[in-house]
Amino acid sequence: MAKNYKGTMTGISKSMGFLLVILFTISTSIIILPLLNLNTDSFLLNLASKNPISAVVNFSHNAFFPWSVDSFWLKYFQSASVTFLIGIYLTIFCAGTYLLTQKTFQTWSEPFFLAILLTAFIVSVFGFDVTIISLIAYLPWLILAYSAFIYSERNSFLYALILTFISIRNVETSLYLSIIPASISIFLCWDRSLFTQKKQILALLILLTPAIVKNLSINLPYFPDYPWGKASLVSFDGVAGILRPLFGPEWGIEVIDRNFIRNTFWIPSLLLCILSFYRFSNLSEKNSPFIKKTIYLALILSGLSFLDTRLPESLAQIAPIATLSKLIPGFIFVPLTPIFLSISVFLLSISSSSVLTAAKVPLLFIITVLIFHASDKHTSYTFPLLYKIQKIEISTLNDKRTISPSYKIISDTKGLALNSERFRSVKKRVSPKRFSALLVASENSNSLKFTIDRDLKTHWNTSNQRQTGNEWLGLKLESPQIIDGINLNPGTETANFPRGLRISTLTECKEFPAKESFKENSEKINIPEWIGPVLFTKLDYPFFGKQSDLKIIFAQQILAQCILIEQTGIDHFHDWSIAEISLITTMNK
Repeated sequence: MAKNYKGTMTGISKSMGFLLVILFTISTSIIILPLLNLNTDSFLLNLASKNPISAVVNFSHNAFFPWSVDSFWLKYFQSASVTFLIGIYLTIFCAGTYLLTQKTFQTWSEPFFLAILLTAFIVSVFGFDVTIISLIAYLPWLILAYSAFIYSERNSFLYALILTFISIRNVETSLYLSIIPASISIFLCWDRSLFTQKKQILALLILLTPAIVKNLSINLPYFPDYPWGKASLVSFDGVAGILRPLFGPEWGIEVIDRNFIRNTFWIPSLLLCILSFYRFSNLSEKNSPFIKKTIYLALILSGLSFLDTRLPESLAQIAPIATLSKLIPGFIFVPLTPIFLSISVFLLSISSSSVLTAAKVPLLFIITVLIFHASDKHTSYTFPLLYKIQKIEISTLNDKRTISPSYKIISDTKGLALNSERFRSVKKRVSPKRFSALLVASENSNSLKFTIDRDLKTHWNTSNQRQTGNEWLGLKLESPQIIDGINLNPGTETANFPRGLRISTLTECKEFPAKESFKENSEKINIPEWIGPVLFTKLDYPFFGKQSDLKIIFAQQILAQCILIEQTGIDHFHDWSIAEISLITTMNK
């Protein structure tokens, strides 16, 4: 009697824990997350479009890919915000994690706090990344349903229906990425015993068939007509050409910022590698096959992510993650490294024997990242909840070009002309000699005369065959002039363009002042990494041209007498050369 009573109370407490998980995550999604306005930090989802083929652009690494919200949820929440719908996915994930881990613990509170902690950690580290959250939403449910089906002695048909329903929801939520959670569930739950062999084959078909069909039926949204081979959208990764898939559709131009991926995720991948290896080395015969497989897989995924971020890019493009992107249709559109890292965190957490053990993963992760971030000012990594990515203006969000591969150009190139009409109307180039300009420079001042001699074979250049980030050149015009831009033609030395560029102006000056006199409010252009001039397609989508073309058009006309041009990048093999300087203007001179 006492045992029955205790078992009943345990069942009631675990059911209450399940309800608390759902209530907590839903209330958080409805009240707290919308206040944080994180939907504009990580991605922009085009829900307003009635076209079933929608598109997403990631605000961090600029991935542009076809995506759509599960119609099952849109049916009930047609007017809901993106944040709210993502909150639903997080609730599904959190509740599934609770059910998956409750057998490991004696009380309901431990799996409750583990599920909440894991969900909060993934959001704080990876932000509202639609690919990650959609992909992990049904992962714990797939594992639960798969296990229940293959080991059930009764009600097999019912469990098969449940597995089919969750499999379809997984496909409708994570689309062409659904094969990842399906494959993980199969790997973790596969049993070699003959008793379950027929069921496992059926379960495998239930999970993989809809996922494969989805991968073979990817519908692409509109992609701007960038000139292939002449345009770029992100910084150069150091390897000529682009990663192309062997199967399925592609964009034909590099869209994902690989430098961001490498600089951002190598620290998390290294830490997860160490944690996974530590857990792997402490495995014993007492651990269940499921726990062993979970830790094996966490080690494999974090290891592959580390290789993808730390190998030279030429080798990374033939490493396992890049190979998967080539082989599986749709994978070429999104970076797999952050996806694999989020799954590794999930696997390490559910394989923990206690909440304290599970808490070590996020705590060590956060501490390590903060240390690296404090010691290395060049690291790109930070937490989405602690740092707001620079927002573009609200009016720009209504621009169709925002939800396109041109997003990073629109958001990052402050001060440059992003309107093709203005860009094409500014054509006249005037030599500074016309305004009796005085030229000064940080070095080699005797060679400045070559920048206004109309000879592209003669140059002013910095010394020591390198760029240190401290080089500058200045112009003082005889009187203030209205200018629309500047052209810094490198002539025949096309590889010696500035790696970074900052242009500041003063409206009036009696003589060219010290560099320090140009304050922040005089800064007109600041481009930490020069990728190329902003050009436009026929439909006005901006893209970067060749780096050696330094035609810089300001967002608006500037009245200036003194102009400071600074080289802010670093290159140990090329100097900064200018064959000819000209001012760009629409004024008649």
